[in-house]
This record gives sequence, C-alpha cells and structure tokens, in this order.
Amino acid sequence: MDQQTYIDPKPCRIIVLHSVMVSVGVSKLGCTELFFCRAGVKINGAYYRDVLLTQKLLPVIRQISGNEFVFQQDSAPAHHARETIEFLR
Repeated sequence: MDQQTYIDPKPCRIIVLHSVMVSVGVSKLGCTELFFCRAGVKINGAYYRDVLLTQKLLPVIRQISGNEFVFQQDSAPAHHARETIEFLR
C-alpha cells in the first residue's frame, strides 16, 4: 500500500433513525423497482393485496415474465393471510 491509502479497521455502519418498508420483485429475468410504503402505513392483508400486489408488484412481474411465474414470499402475516392466499390462486 502507498502512503495515501488507509483502510479503516472498524466496520462501516449506517444509522437509520426510522424504519422503512420496501417491496421488490426479483427474478433471473429482471427485477421491479423498489416500492416504498408510506410512513405509518400498517401492512395488513388488505393493504398488501390491494396496493402492493394489485397496483405495484404483479403488473410489473407480469410485464417482465408474462403469466408464467412462481411467486414466493416470506412468512409475514399479510403474506399468508387467508384472503391473500386465495387472491394469488
């Protein structure tokens, strides 16, 4: 290393003063943009289905991959709500 190069041994940290909810669709064909949820919005089953899926994620996913795709989610309560499961069938 030359005298102008310095590596800080301490890890870099980012401090976030508030939480941010973000949704994104990712596949080998491409990915959606990041969809940020408004601060204070409760992500319940209805909001997830009516806003995130219907208005944001699914239209872009279908644009990227057509109607043949596997939709995988984690176990967040809004994701496995009975109405959400029925909606996705």
